[in-house]
Amino acid sequence: MSAPQRRPRRPRRPSAVKEYLDAWTKLVHLAESAAPTAPFECECPACGGYFGLEARHRLEAVIRRGGRRGRRVSAAVRPLDARFEAATVPTWSLSPGDGWWHGRSWDD
Repeated sequence: MSAPQRRPRRPRRPSAVKEYLDAWTKLVHLAESAAPTAPFECECPACGGYFGLEARHRLEAVIRRGGRRGRRVSAAVRPLDARFEAATVPTWSLSPGDGWWHGRSWDD
């Protein structure tokens, strides 16, 4: 007797987590650049120009939910966080409830 036929899977569409990780990576690269210009500008009008920071906020929500996905995202974000901290300086404008990444700037 032959094995049952399986239906082909539909191609996966890009995940939102992947988009958030790409946006956070882009912001980290921008912070590391020698002369970052327009640090939080984004091409889309919907994000208000803070997409990299908002993306990090959403990645944090996935991490806090835990599970296998949360652990994978945490492992991917941890080195980016360290690089962002090394490339920026703390500011005193952090509001309660904001993540630590909102309280960073690359202004000396």
